[in-house]
Amino acid sequence: MAIQEVKKTSCRMCGMLCGIDVHLEDGCVVEIKGNEKALHNRGRICIKGSSGLSQLYHPQRITKPLKRTENGFVEIELEQAMDEIAEKMKALRTEYGNDSVGVWKGEGTGFAQQEEVVHRFILSLDHK
Repeated sequence: MAIQEVKKTSCRMCGMLCGIDVHLEDGCVVEIKGNEKALHNRGRICIKGSSGLSQLYHPQRITKPLKRTENGFVEIELEQAMDEIAEKMKALRTEYGNDSVGVWKGEGTGFAQQEEVVHRFILSLDHK
């Protein structure tokens, strides 16, 4: 028999923090619904929040770094991808200045767990 549970949490796809109910079956997400008792969204969620299942389980979801080549995209190792991105960012900063490089971390602001990583990443480049 499958173990079913509902985790009450907040959507982090933007800064609104809508209340959501994440339905799990044997530890896998099977449905995401708006939490009807959440004061802000009262059971409603937008397309971003409701797309969580496809973001987790879509068969064409990107799970490894890809590099564009003349023959299309090829998988590369994470370390290689990070090295190439860092070199490109350094070159842009050298040519156009420190303010020419920015980072988007993929969620609303105010979530310190990723913000600290982003700050460390962007500041790890040598300042010229």
